[in-house]
Amino acid sequence: FLFHNALKYSLPSRPKAYVHVGAPKTGSTAIQNAMANDKRALAMDKYFIAPHGQDFLQGNPKTYIVDNMFVRCDQIAACVWSDDQRIQVSKGSGDKNASICPDYLMPTFEEFLSNAVESQSDIVISNEWLNRPSSETGLVNILPGWDITIVIFYRRFFDWVVSAHYQWHADLGIEAMRSLEGRVSLVDFIRKFCSRLFEIGGRSHGSDRVEDLTDIGEYTYHIWKRYKVVHENIKIVNFHDGNIIQSFYCNVLHASNVCDMERKRAKEIKNEKSNAKSSTALIDLAIGLHWEINKGSIEHFRETSHRMSELLISKGLSESDLPKECLSERESSLLLEVSLQYEQVLLPEVFRSHGEKSLRRHFATMAVAGTFCSI
Repeated sequence: FLFHNALKYSLPSRPKAYVHVGAPKTGSTAIQNAMANDKRALAMDKYFIAPHGQDFLQGNPKTYIVDNMFVRCDQIAACVWSDDQRIQVSKGSGDKNASICPDYLMPTFEEFLSNAVESQSDIVISNEWLNRPSSETGLVNILPGWDITIVIFYRRFFDWVVSAHYQWHADLGIEAMRSLEGRVSLVDFIRKFCSRLFEIGGRSHGSDRVEDLTDIGEYTYHIWKRYKVVHENIKIVNFHDGNIIQSFYCNVLHASNVCDMERKRAKEIKNEKSNAKSSTALIDLAIGLHWEINKGSIEHFRETSHRMSELLISKGLSESDLPKECLSERESSLLLEVSLQYEQVLLPEVFRSHGEKSLRRHFATMAVAGTFCSI
């Protein structure tokens, strides 16, 4: 009798926490800004949000929560890191405040969670600092009783590493750039973080798997590898599917109001012209020549590369007339191999259906364009 009646009941579902941790250079800022702008619609979809980079929205400096949004949550990662990680971040960034958990943050976070539960809403946290080691364990401690889904965007490694190189220069700061005499070329950057891959090479290298032979901890695979030890629910989202905001709203959150809004916006801007793409080799050259003038502005690097291109054309020359150093054929082959392996591990169904062919075409296009070269 007791067992028969027990079948009629089920445990109440836990509130959901979607934690978006990057990876860097996969559109995180666009997603965070979109959520902030769409917070009212997200409230209708029963979501409370804590997106990074929204401090400017506050009116009163002591206002930490606005409606359904936690607006001063940028340093939440510092509240979950281990002591060792805090020390590493402080030394690496040169900013002591980056590793400090402000006194107000955790009590306000508890208030934020309580407000969400009271309104029967789920939450979304978006913060790339949470891809740092030890975040995976610390998150469990600040979200007890929540059903956590970790969200990580995936971008093909060979494409991602080019973008990461430019951002790396911007993040270093002027003093670090001065100590490096202004430049680490793209080719040198790839060789630095793929040194074990290029040294060992190929699939036959003992106990080491090819995907474990790169040394950029902020890449999707390495973030996923750390998180899967602690968390069961990890959602990998394909950066190359097109509209990353639509993917996040529709395929991750399943939030009908904002999903419909983003689909309509996508149709409206479909025919808008995009800016001409800059040559990666010329941007690389601009970093080397103008690093101390612009002090790490990626936009300035792009503008400078456009002017260089115009100057070359005015003299009857092109980029191909400039001396270059490129990855060797062997290095390019290994870069492609590890990129294929990452997609096969992270998005196996996509890889089997069409991903491998699409990835190989993408790589070939970039290689022919001289992307993996430095002037």
